[in-house]
Amino acid sequence: MLWINPCVNIYMTVSNITRLLSGIFILLSFSSCIEYKDVEFLGITDYSINKLDTEDVRITLFLKIKNPNTYNIKIKKSAFDLYLNGKKLGKAKMLDDIKLEKNRSQVHEVVFEGDIKKITQGIFSNLGVLFGGTAKLRVTGKIKAKAYGIGKKFDVDVTEKIKASDFKF
Repeated sequence: MLWINPCVNIYMTVSNITRLLSGIFILLSFSSCIEYKDVEFLGITDYSINKLDTEDVRITLFLKIKNPNTYNIKIKKSAFDLYLNGKKLGKAKMLDDIKLEKNRSQVHEVVFEGDIKKITQGIFSNLGVLFGGTAKLRVTGKIKAKAYGIGKKFDVDVTEKIKASDFKF
């Protein structure tokens, strides 16, 4: 018959709980030192259409972004849903991660790629935009940001009024 000393099992459990609580305390202490300020989107400074064929469209947007934090933030590749006047145009995905340097406002080159068939169908269903009218372009999705190895997802839901004269073709 095997006899187990209950004092040893209680000691092991208390020891494991002590380690766990110590780890949680250290993580909370560390995370409370990190103050997060919202990153500011300051606008699109320029754009270019890099690829336009029967399959895909690849657009580079030059986005001015301010990181007011005292640490760098890495924005991971993300995918977004595009809508024009409420009609879904399709998905656009970021092809590369971007690094937001601490305490700086910078212009970042962000490359998006999407399915040309879906996008053109959505644009042509809103012909008023092509003839000088305005439309609402909506971008939704999630962005994953990382700092100090800790990641967090942020919801994106931005709507902008656009008109055909805004685009350089």
